[in-house]
Amino acid sequence: MALNLTRALRREICVNGSIADILGPLVLNVYDGTVPTNAESPLSGNNLLVSYTNGATLPAFNLVLVYDETNNALVLDTGEVLQGTAGANGTATLFRIEAQDDDGLSDAIDKTRLRIQGTVGAVSADLFMGNPSITSGNAKIIGGFALQLLTY
Repeated sequence: MALNLTRALRREICVNGSIADILGPLVLNVYDGTVPTNAESPLSGNNLLVSYTNGATLPAFNLVLVYDETNNALVLDTGEVLQGTAGANGTATLFRIEAQDDDGLSDAIDKTRLRIQGTVGAVSADLFMGNPSITSGNAKIIGGFALQLLTY
């Protein structure tokens, strides 16, 4: 289990610095199916189960992350909740934080897609869901979210 970032996102962090600002306009999408090799790999037969927002109507969504010095992580701002309504049935296996209009295609050549990819599951996953079984039409909420930063 390790989050995987595209080269485009790593470059953007190096050039522009603030990962919180870079991730702000991106959405957290949860998919079913086989987890792609890395964030630059295309989705292949994966169904979008739910898109999480902070309650704002797309495209006005803005992921609000703040730095938690105690845990050395970016976390949801106080009172911030990610919510979405499932659009399909399936078992969640992966998530991507990506642009709202990300086409899911390979990014190995043009290296322009800003993505973080991780696994979803009830145990041993980057994004823990008590029950990763998703039913279309059901509301889904993420009340806590943290991106752990490297410590030196």
